[in-house]
Amino acid sequence: MAKNLLELSDEEFVHKVNQAFVSEDFKNEFGSSIESLLQTGIDFLRNAIPRGDNFFTSSEKLVRILPPKIISSGPRSFFPLSFIHSNNYVSKRLALIGDSIHKIHPLAGQGVNMGFGDVICLKECLKDNMSSGNEIGSWSFLKDYESRRQKQAISKMIGIDSLNRLYTDDDYNNLLKTPIVAARTIGLTFSNRVIPFKNFFINQAIK
Repeated sequence: MAKNLLELSDEEFVHKVNQAFVSEDFKNEFGSSIESLLQTGIDFLRNAIPRGDNFFTSSEKLVRILPPKIISSGPRSFFPLSFIHSNNYVSKRLALIGDSIHKIHPLAGQGVNMGFGDVICLKECLKDNMSSGNEIGSWSFLKDYESRRQKQAISKMIGIDSLNRLYTDDDYNNLLKTPIVAARTIGLTFSNRVIPFKNFFINQAIK
């Protein structure tokens, strides 16, 4: 698709972008039906159980916002989504952070957060190392950082990659597409309306 968009004239490209802002072709009738049932069920539970508002958020009112209108286009290029992970975070007296050890899809906006997480983890490991009286560049300190951070980074990268795959259902046949749409709808609805789930994912995102 990206290559096709690059081949369009500026006028055609602008038209395509503006059309995408208002198009509802992405909607799936089966997924919308499941979401409606879930929303109704959650609303019922929220009102039926004691202190239901401590467990479920209120329904969000749909507000129709007019999309922006693109009037012109400049030079265009595209960058393929990447998913890269280094097996080694450290070497002799060297610790890597950020994009030098992991690159993920930008759709979740977690790339910079993972970089911040690397810095925080490195600082904590360095503090522990110095408190124990070890030399600042000791191998045990470096391996401790690598072990701690890899456990956190790999699980987050797998989660983000799975999220990306859930939204690329055009690549699947109808036999696989139906359960994928169902799983995506159920998961996103629960993570948005069920407060413990929502808090869990928020906490994971900021690590």
